[in-house]
Amino acid sequence: MKKLLSAVFAVALVFTSLAVGVDAKAKDLGKKTYSIKNSVQYENPITKEIEDLKLKPKDKQYKSKKAIGDGMSRSIVGKYALLDNTGKKKMLTIKIGMTDSTKDYKVFVKNAKDDKYKEVKFTVAKEDKKKKTKDLKFEVPVNDAYVKISTYVNPMGRNITFFGQMTSKDAKEGSKDFDGQKMTTKSAKSVE
Repeated sequence: MKKLLSAVFAVALVFTSLAVGVDAKAKDLGKKTYSIKNSVQYENPITKEIEDLKLKPKDKQYKSKKAIGDGMSRSIVGKYALLDNTGKKKMLTIKIGMTDSTKDYKVFVKNAKDDKYKEVKFTVAKEDKKKKTKDLKFEVPVNDAYVKISTYVNPMGRNITFFGQMTSKDAKEGSKDFDGQKMTTKSAKSVE
């Protein structure tokens, strides 16, 4: 009986250690609002495909289109997002720039359980026509959410699709970084 209890205790200790290790990687954010950084990229982080051009890494134009698209994606999305943990749902606000050159936004959020993106409804929380920005607010399942954004770019005459990942590890309480970020005001150029 002593050996059985010792074995059960040992297994419980191992599982507790594993659980603590997993939790240590994710930042535990309280019921507050945080400015969090994000990374953006033109290719799908899971499939590595450039979705709007249907290019795969092995395709001839992939590298050059990815380089241009990565820069354009960063020009459109601010490097800080606003994560609101104060309510029953986690709400994320991203700042979109160059709104004089883009329209018809669609926002998708990756499911926490699989690698599929689902379109979500958003509200325009704030618009600044002088700075050419819009703040899009939508629900996310986790602090470090993956998002996909599609928008029509007027000078290009087509939709583009790009991706972002939020990073809460360096979260700063409040909206100072989000509100103070500088956005590009240059017009979009063609990736074609």
